[in-house]
Amino acid sequence: RQKITSLCGFGRGAFRFGTESSGLQEHEIPFDIKDVSSQMAILDGRPQYFGDLMESMRQKFPDKPVLQYYEAKLDMVEHKWELKKVNDLIFAPRLDEDKAGQTTCAKLVAPAMKWESAWTGFAWHIKQTQTGLQPQRPVIVATKSVEIKPGMTLVVDTV
Repeated sequence: RQKITSLCGFGRGAFRFGTESSGLQEHEIPFDIKDVSSQMAILDGRPQYFGDLMESMRQKFPDKPVLQYYEAKLDMVEHKWELKKVNDLIFAPRLDEDKAGQTTCAKLVAPAMKWESAWTGFAWHIKQTQTGLQPQRPVIVATKSVEIKPGMTLVVDTV
């Protein structure tokens, strides 16, 4: 499995319930988990795969849900997670902040879904709660390995 590199973030924001089809604004990001074996989450500053985190939650708290806003069942034969979305959760970054550093510059790209590409994608900062893994905010990560030598800069074009 490859390591991930965080490129930039969206800064502070708020979640709302809704659906992509009911009018996703161009700066909003849906909390959409499709493949837990390859989709990344960041817990306590450490990037991990959602599936690994869900397995850890299942072992620690066998009678509790493992992922908020989803029903998650583990197929014990194939050892694969089956997810069914319970609520559509959408993150909207605060656009009124003047800062545009590495931790907030991702929100300057519209529509935000342009970050889904062959080289970049979304990961989620999450926290562990009694009701399962809870999303905090998205971050943009490199989905392929790239070497950046000292003194060099990586330019990501979202056009």
